[in-house]
Amino acid sequence: MTRLLKTIALVGLVAAALGVSAGSAAAATQCWKTVINDWYDGHIDHRYPIPCYRQALSHLPEDVSTYSSARDDITQAMQLAIAGKGPKGGKPSGPRGNGAVRTALKDIGPKSADSFPVPLIVLGAIALLLIAAGSAGYLARRMHARRVGISPSPSLPNPPQQ
Repeated sequence: MTRLLKTIALVGLVAAALGVSAGSAAAATQCWKTVINDWYDGHIDHRYPIPCYRQALSHLPEDVSTYSSARDDITQAMQLAIAGKGPKGGKPSGPRGNGAVRTALKDIGPKSADSFPVPLIVLGAIALLLIAAGSAGYLARRMHARRVGISPSPSLPNPPQQ
């Protein structure tokens, strides 16, 4: 019985050790994603290990690299981290307002670079509704014209010649 308990305890310890090491390895390989998600609002608020910045630069999507300042911003944050400057762990850098509009936009907007942008979905739905309303108005006008049977206007009599 004691031998069985020791075996179970040993298997549990090995499994726990493997789980912890696998979890930390997964977290270490995903730190580039954390850097990109931190940049998603246009600036980097935290300081990360240097390899995370390099991995973020190598994993940066082509469209983000081409059409935004992400590459420059991440490179600058990496240089500041190498120099020991820049934001610390949990302190945001730069002025941050907490106005009603900023709070509302932050609440409805995407939370990370991988999430689908809700405002884009809303704008697309509004555009489709406007197209449908315009099409319905056009069709209603055409159907009404067919029912009424618009005919050419009668010619006006010629005025008397003097």
